[in-house]
Amino acid sequence: MSYHTLFFLLFCSTLGYSNPPDLSQLKLEFVQAIWRHGERAALSDLYPVFEANWTFGGGGFGELTPRGMAQMDEFGALIRKRYVAEQLFLTQRFKANQIHIRSTDVNRTILSAQSLLYGLYPPGDWNVAGLDYPATDFWQPGFTFISVHVDGKDKCATSQTCDCPRISELLTTMQKLPEVQEAMKKIFALNRQVAGYYNISKDADQFMTYADAWKCQRAYFNDSMYRQLPFYTEQLYTTAQTTYAPYKGFIQGYFKLRALRAGPLLNELYQRALEKFECSQSPGTCGGYLRAMKFYGYSMHDNNVYSTLVVLGLQNLTGTLDGWPDYASGIVFEFFRNSTSNERFFKVLHRAKTGQDLQEVTEMIANCDGSTFCPFSAFQKLADMYRPVPDYQKACLATTSSSKINVFAVFLCIFVLVQ
Repeated sequence: MSYHTLFFLLFCSTLGYSNPPDLSQLKLEFVQAIWRHGERAALSDLYPVFEANWTFGGGGFGELTPRGMAQMDEFGALIRKRYVAEQLFLTQRFKANQIHIRSTDVNRTILSAQSLLYGLYPPGDWNVAGLDYPATDFWQPGFTFISVHVDGKDKCATSQTCDCPRISELLTTMQKLPEVQEAMKKIFALNRQVAGYYNISKDADQFMTYADAWKCQRAYFNDSMYRQLPFYTEQLYTTAQTTYAPYKGFIQGYFKLRALRAGPLLNELYQRALEKFECSQSPGTCGGYLRAMKFYGYSMHDNNVYSTLVVLGLQNLTGTLDGWPDYASGIVFEFFRNSTSNERFFKVLHRAKTGQDLQEVTEMIANCDGSTFCPFSAFQKLADMYRPVPDYQKACLATTSSSKINVFAVFLCIFVLVQ
């Protein structure tokens, strides 16, 4: 080996480059995915649209709309195309031991999961009457139900719905940062401006429902808004979304919050993938549910998807005005094993919006050094970096007694996180 060749190899090793894996030896072992629900109704009344006007999807605030159902059906069809048709990873017919879907305990996420499953396992002649569905004249031929498992309160850490004093304390601390104070000044100023348009004088600083309400209303009641709201313009709508964007980023991106926001879900994804790898490598010693499991999915909210993008360093991929993930967007993790050496790798795919295919983004993750197949050790490093210490419950109670909680900061955070 020449001196120049040796120098080049040593130089590349210092940059973190490694030999690419032998693709012919790589086997896809496991897939995990998280997604935001599809389009929903508004969460509250705001003139000229009220709860009675939201008749979609059963009616009421926050419910999944038919358009949202279609968005999730399309997402499910993408998953079917990739893992059933192209990679032959999942079977055409639903097998209960291959797939597990979880949802937060909210109608729109439950129905989003069901809609995605309709796209993943649609009615077809591959399903067998009397085996997959009832052989009766009154049942849609080929249609089969698939279970969605709804999270209880014991899963609140992954869904970011736990009562966590440490998060409240960190939010209060965050308010002291100059960049946060600057963002809050702009939010308060816009809140007062819009409150004046609606003739609201009490607590005008805290009038904040309009940004989200407008986003929902304009999809179905845009003509009514322009007729009955003389102040409403596209520029004002854009200003509302972009003004709230920095704060939304802070409440998930503030470094000290990440372990309590994204940490539980990230570590759950890592631990399950690790156990699946062990099962695949030593199937004789694996008797749990993971032995046959191939796909594990979470139907969640924009904050869950965003916080995961943040820890992956991919938060700029959302492509939305407010910076947060769009309806029916999601992240897919693929886990591979070298069948000869047992080396482990992973890939990350992202879908930013409806109408877009899954895009491979592994090379953009900092710890992956531009690799298409990232060593699983990089995932472990991320999980370790954002693991709540010593555990989530104790980390939530580790507050500083001298800290005075900013109630409005916590309220604003809660309002932002229910979307």
